[in-house]
Amino acid sequence: MNRWTSLLALVSLSLIVSCQSEEEKRQAELAEMIQTPLEHDPTDQFDLARWWTNGTHMLRLDSNAYYALYRGTNRYAIPIERGRWGKTSYAVVILEPYDTLDAERIRVAISRIDGELALTIPRLEPMNAIDRPPTVIEDRLLGAWEGEIGVLRLNSDGTYTLTPNVGAADEPVIIAGHEGTWSVIGGDVTLIPRTPGMNAIRMPFTINGDAASLTSPEGPLVRRTTS
Repeated sequence: MNRWTSLLALVSLSLIVSCQSEEEKRQAELAEMIQTPLEHDPTDQFDLARWWTNGTHMLRLDSNAYYALYRGTNRYAIPIERGRWGKTSYAVVILEPYDTLDAERIRVAISRIDGELALTIPRLEPMNAIDRPPTVIEDRLLGAWEGEIGVLRLNSDGTYTLTPNVGAADEPVIIAGHEGTWSVIGGDVTLIPRTPGMNAIRMPFTINGDAASLTSPEGPLVRRTTS
């Protein structure tokens, strides 16, 4: 009888010790949770910025639910991905690319890293919000330029218009007015006219600090102070 009593006492003691250990573990975990703030508080009220980057890629989230993903940080470059986006919860943004054969929904995590909001696209490093994209060569060439060729307007959306100068009645117009898209290729501003049959027009440029110069096939262009 004493043998069974001793065995029961031993089992009871083991259970008590086990329960105490589990309770101590639970209390320790609870204390750690209390002392460690949530990575991303679901009660946070925030708006997502338009521009995000991790240094190697850049994401643009437009207010009309359109998005563009760039390789690098040049907003004038052709995006590697376009589509629609939507915020489905405090912790998730969904990207729906246009250029996929099957409907695709890419889950982008919203979190906080070192206290700052971050977006993490699968297979990419987390992105932080920026006020505006970094300044690039294209920014220094925007605006209206004037010369013998006429008035050339380089717009921030990648389009251009060329309006020829109106000369005397007996002077032929060398290049008719046209519009299209423009981009920087090497050391040239390259115009791609929308007019069928027109070849691309290359215009060399130079950048010297904040100053820029541009040369058309008909001679130098001067930037207009007002456009």
